[in-house]
Amino acid sequence: MTSHNDKARSRCGSLFLHTARRRGLYLGIAEIAKLESRIARLQPCFERPDQHRYELTLRIQRKRIPVIYDTSLRCLVSVSGGTR
Repeated sequence: MTSHNDKARSRCGSLFLHTARRRGLYLGIAEIAKLESRIARLQPCFERPDQHRYELTLRIQRKRIPVIYDTSLRCLVSVSGGTR
């Protein structure tokens, strides 16, 4: 039986892949896992107690990409805007 967090994390992962592909970014699961791991290590630098979703700008495939990251699920949720 899967927990609520596992289901939510899976849905967020699917949404992230969908929005990334729609914007021309083709990432594998391993690449996404690396990004999430790097963000998790930086989490103490930006985390606030009253918030669990953050918009961060990452460099992916030589582009600046605004993404949404959820600290409670520790996963990327969506690509939030256009590439720069």
